Amino acid sequence: MSLIQSVQIPLFFKYGAENGRIYMFISIILIAFIIGGVFYIVEKMSINLQLDNLSNIANYGLSMILLIATIVIYRISYSISYRIYRKKEI
Repeated sequence: MSLIQSVQIPLFFKYGAENGRIYMFISIILIAFIIGGVFYIVEKMSINLQLDNLSNIANYGLSMILLIATIVIYRISYSISYRIYRKKEI
């Protein structure tokens, strides 16, 4: 959901509400294909993950990693939106 919102806000500033929805829909589909493609490539390469080694990350670090990733994504979205807004204002 954070990824969708971080894409949505700059697109609305850039293209307006109506065209922003169209571009957002297209960008979400592209993001889904990219994520699906990465998972497909990993599956085809037969990369085996050692889940025993990842148990500490799964128990303690996963929520922290997601929190940091969300903050970074929103910061990038804010920077892009701010630049777009400043250009429209001038």
